Amino acid sequence: MTHKEKNITIVHNIDVDSCIAGEIEKLNNIDNILTLSSCCGHGETGYIIVAGNKIEKMNRLGYEITTPKYMDNEIEFDKDKVVLCSFKPKSECVCQKQ
Repeated sequence: MTHKEKNITIVHNIDVDSCIAGEIEKLNNIDNILTLSSCCGHGETGYIIVAGNKIEKMNRLGYEITTPKYMDNEIEFDKDKVVLCSFKPKSECVCQKQ
């Protein structure tokens, strides 16, 4: 039996802080980086969390690694270790300025 693969695009909607919505949209739709979670920081350092297979691409795009205080860089799912990395958003948070 021959194994065939097909490349498909899965579109999903996510809620994102409006300060960084354009940046997150670009990362997901243009740069092909699935963001797993994000926050503008609400006046403090924000974050964009991606899976380990996209860390190098985020580095090439000029993103700075940051670790939110409440998050480890590794979590476990069903005995498989999945590496997550957090990056500082480039967009400026304007929440506290309004």
